Amino acid sequence: MTAHDLDVQGLNCPLPIMQAKKTMKALEPGDTLEVLATDPGSVKDFESFCRATGDELLESEEQGDVYRFLLKKKAKTTPSKDCEVLRLTFFAAGRYD
Repeated sequence: MTAHDLDVQGLNCPLPIMQAKKTMKALEPGDTLEVLATDPGSVKDFESFCRATGDELLESEEQGDVYRFLLKKKAKTTPSKDCEVLRLTFFAAGRYD
């Protein structure tokens, strides 16, 4: 597990989330990203971002005019056997490439 930092202070929506998304994409599962932002809307944005991506919002706090978020990259998931059966069924029926 590696800790990473991202300073998006001074940027407004949607740039803090866009930068975080780009950075999180490059991380390994279990890595953390500390984000510093000044956009008040980033509080709700990072909550929504983590709900949508499955990444974990470990911490969210306000330090004066700066908002600090600690995110953890979700673990990689493998398809379940049910998904594999469904994929093979669609393939056999000619509905899946």
